[in-house]
Amino acid sequence: MSKPRSNPPPPAVIVIFEVVEQQQIKEIIIDKPEAPLSTISKDDIRALIDLEPGQAVDQFRIAQAQRQIESFYRTRNYPLTQVTVDTQRLRQDGTLIFRIVEGPNVRIRNITFKGNKSFSDYKLKDQIKTRSWIWIFREGAYSPDQVEDDVASLRKFYQSKGFFDARVGRKLIFSPDQTEMQIDFVIDEGPRYVVDKVTFKGNSAIPEAQLRQNMRLVEGMPYDAELVERDTRKFVRDYSPLGFIYQPGVQDPDYLKIEAKPVFQLQPGRVELVYEIDEGKPVPYRADSA
Repeated sequence: MSKPRSNPPPPAVIVIFEVVEQQQIKEIIIDKPEAPLSTISKDDIRALIDLEPGQAVDQFRIAQAQRQIESFYRTRNYPLTQVTVDTQRLRQDGTLIFRIVEGPNVRIRNITFKGNKSFSDYKLKDQIKTRSWIWIFREGAYSPDQVEDDVASLRKFYQSKGFFDARVGRKLIFSPDQTEMQIDFVIDEGPRYVVDKVTFKGNSAIPEAQLRQNMRLVEGMPYDAELVERDTRKFVRDYSPLGFIYQPGVQDPDYLKIEAKPVFQLQPGRVELVYEIDEGKPVPYRADSA
């Protein structure tokens, strides 16, 4: 890289370009424990990283290689693996050393739920993907990312059932040698919101009284997203004989759109359910010619 430097003695101007060569990688060393700690070889790791001797030192690509190695170890059930780079050797002579501390192979022995009052452990286990170890049948792999996704899934499930204030966390309990662990999902359910009012907006082709017939979720009932979906499908069936076309996710202005929105009330634990309807345009009926 070059850097211009000027020292102008009047009236002339002298420009000096300082050229500094970018440092290159001279050698790549994988510093890791040998078997029997793990079956992951140095060749396995070299195949992961897109770096070769002779290339320029690129801190972004080096950091990316660190993440790739750690991610690879997590897929092999070594979630505590840490990868560092010897920055001093890299600056000193261009030797790139990845130092790997593998940590133990971790198995999940148990998964529990704390604080759940409205739903059973079996129901909540259906909402998560993390599974405990069962000999031969399940390896019980621990993935930090998956556990965080499970926390989000549990929170989403509770909110879909009207527990809009629900809080979900997780507690990780390791054995003394860190080879086994228990995951506690900690839940604060909060109140379950009740539908205070159901409102329709935008319906002109079908009167509100017809839409309300045989609704599954009405005033006074706890909010439930599953019942909202069923009622939405009923509304679509009401509109279908009139030629209105409904397809979820389609943005065509001629298509029927129905969106359910919970609107929170001033009174705690109460919610108004608003169905916003954009009817679009009905398709005119045409009889087939003989």
